[in-house]
Amino acid sequence: MNLQKLEIKKSKELKVELDTEQTPELEAEGYAREMSRQVQAFRKNLGLNKNEKIELFLIVDEELKNILETQSEFVKKRTNSRKINIVTSCGERFKNKTDFKVKDKRGQIAITGWE
Repeated sequence: MNLQKLEIKKSKELKVELDTEQTPELEAEGYAREMSRQVQAFRKNLGLNKNEKIELFLIVDEELKNILETQSEFVKKRTNSRKINIVTSCGERFKNKTDFKVKDKRGQIAITGWE
């Protein structure tokens, strides 16, 4: 569970209220965090230093593309990417590519041009 906001009020009894409403914005943030985590894991598998800038390609379906585009700056910053390309198809062949799954979505992560 991800917690967006926590309010603590003093009283004699402890009462916890959870707002479990899933908004499109919260869903987009969740996808962005999970994509960032998977990109970072792939970077680690490639032996990349966390300070090395990369060019990132996310090859996804149209729905996930639309979701991730709203969070592209977040993903770019969290993955130390100098450029992020979110596409639905790509004719380019990548040496460093891996498949991913986030919830019900699948796609590919490709990393090029690190420095």
